[in-house]
Amino acid sequence: MAITALAFPFRKTLRGGAMSKDLIKRLRFPPFGTEASERNVMMDAADRIEKLEATLREITALGYWDGDSAMRIARKALEEKND
Repeated sequence: MAITALAFPFRKTLRGGAMSKDLIKRLRFPPFGTEASERNVMMDAADRIEKLEATLREITALGYWDGDSAMRIARKALEEKND
């Protein structure tokens, strides 16, 4: 296994890998019989995951490590409240 694969095990997820897509699909389309309150929580979780993945893509798109910009972007995403 290449060192790159060991150093960046979540690279596929950051590019919209199958694992995160499958999780979001399961959260958005729960099995029949799931309570409405649970569905609402699951939809909110799916929205949050998508928002955080978009933030990670924005940070990785910097193309170089700019710690200050990365921290600013991450803080902004974590501090946002879902309305």
